Amino acid sequence: MVRCSKVLAVLLVFSFISKIHFVLGDGEANMFCSPREKQDLLTFKLGLMDPSHRLSSWVGDNCCTWEGVSCDNMTGSVVRLDLKNPIDYDLTEEEENEGYMAQLGGEINPSFLELKHLKSLDLSSNDFNGTSIPRVLGLAQNLSGLYMVEGVDNLEWLSHLSHLEHLDMSQVNLSYVSNWLQVINTLPSLLELLLVDCGLYQFLSLPYHNLTALEVLDLSVNHFNSPLPDWFSSLNNLLLLDLSHNSFRGPIPHVLKNLTKLTDLDLSSNKFNSTIPNWLNSFKHLEHLDLSYNAFHGTVSAAIDNLTSVTSLYLDANNLEDNIPTWFWNFSSQLSILDLSNNHIKGELPNTLPTQTRLGSNNFQGLLPRLTSNISELDLSNNSFSGNISLFLCHPSNKTYSLSAIDLSDNLLVGEIPNCWMYLTSLELVNLDNNHLYGNIPSSMGSLNSLLSFHVRNNSISGELPSSLQNYTQLQTTNLGNNDLSGSIPTWIGKSLPNLKVLALHSNKFKLLSSKHLLNRAVSNDGLCGTPLMKKCNGNGSGEIPNTQAQDSDEYDMMEQFYVTVGPGFVVGLTGFCAALVFMDKWRLAYFRFVEDMKDRLLARF
Repeated sequence: MVRCSKVLAVLLVFSFISKIHFVLGDGEANMFCSPREKQDLLTFKLGLMDPSHRLSSWVGDNCCTWEGVSCDNMTGSVVRLDLKNPIDYDLTEEEENEGYMAQLGGEINPSFLELKHLKSLDLSSNDFNGTSIPRVLGLAQNLSGLYMVEGVDNLEWLSHLSHLEHLDMSQVNLSYVSNWLQVINTLPSLLELLLVDCGLYQFLSLPYHNLTALEVLDLSVNHFNSPLPDWFSSLNNLLLLDLSHNSFRGPIPHVLKNLTKLTDLDLSSNKFNSTIPNWLNSFKHLEHLDLSYNAFHGTVSAAIDNLTSVTSLYLDANNLEDNIPTWFWNFSSQLSILDLSNNHIKGELPNTLPTQTRLGSNNFQGLLPRLTSNISELDLSNNSFSGNISLFLCHPSNKTYSLSAIDLSDNLLVGEIPNCWMYLTSLELVNLDNNHLYGNIPSSMGSLNSLLSFHVRNNSISGELPSSLQNYTQLQTTNLGNNDLSGSIPTWIGKSLPNLKVLALHSNKFKLLSSKHLLNRAVSNDGLCGTPLMKKCNGNGSGEIPNTQAQDSDEYDMMEQFYVTVGPGFVVGLTGFCAALVFMDKWRLAYFRFVEDMKDRLLARF
């Protein structure tokens, strides 16, 4: 009897373990939705237009494996529908157009309301071209998460979603919905509210404050310019607040002082024009602070020294001035990202810097610190740094660094380019423009196989281009102009650099051009001669330009035609482009997101 009990116990344990593996090991792949919910989804699909066949996987018996459908691991009930169009604004124009073509359309069939356990619905970045969607959504009273992009003329239906915790209506035009705040204020369970780029411009008064549970509030890319209302001070549970890309002005609103639980505060791209307030020192949990692209003035506030949890600090593009405080570099040791660029700050640098350091366009001076292995991006451009860069880059010379971008342009650096680039193989961007560097380009620079951009314009670099540079197979732009480089332009420039888009070799001492691959890549160089250029080389290597009356006449006619057509063409093209931005919301949104993305990329590079 005891033996049978032991066997039974083993079998029960084995069965339990198998059950756990069944549920957790394969997840939703082993969950089967009910035939009723499967039919509800298929009915829902019938009303949709799906030109890119994103829902082609909606076949078979198990709807839990269908694209965009998520089921409860225990019950198999459908709990989430993620039908967001996966548009990525980092794509090329052609790929982005394909993304827009992949938008779902048609009608929202009310059959999805039969999914009684549905908690989250994401319809964003699609185009259903109508206002009937909100009225239907108002009946889905069990929703806790709603993500959508669609035109609406009112938000009254939202007040029925009393269980809603996550609401993302970014890019929904709410400029004509005057009571947007009053309706949202009826959602007592709301934890996350995202209203990015909704055309909002003012806060109306609230008779009572019902948003005290909010943890995330993103009102960026709108048109707010009025003071923040007093009820902001009651948002004591906020962890993230993003008011960037608006038109707030004056000092930072004092009503934010009570939001001491914040971990992320973004006030960038506004018109704040005061000093940085001392009461910021109460934000002990703050990890990310972005005050960039405003008009803050004065010195770097001592309040920042008390922000012991901050790891990323953006104060760039303001009017901060005077010497950097002595305490600041001790504080910066806790940072992974520091951006003080485009200010008027003076001082010298410490021996160690944050992982991503951007100090460009200031008044820093002195010698460069020694490069440490933790730095991945370093922008010290447009300052007054002096001395030799060898100690900065090459000590100790037996260490491999993680540096991916370095910009030392527009300084007072002197000496030869050091020959230690074999330890910097992660570099993608090197900019040494406008210094006082001389000597040859060292052969070790050929070790930078990942290099995308190499600039050393306006120095005194001499000698020939080393053959090791043909290893730059990823190179896209390079400017070697205004130097003393000499010899023949090697043919491998046109053959071994397949991704090269911009090549500037002007104002050097090159003599020969023997490859047609370079015809459109090497121009404006007074010393260039030889086929296929018009400038012929004589016996001693100098060039003479054929000068005939017929040739001059042809060139004059071509230039006259060019100037006659380029003006009207430019005006017509620019007018059409601006009109498209004014009248086509999606083009305008894509354009400005592209501009913002390129700005962020450039700031990240530098």
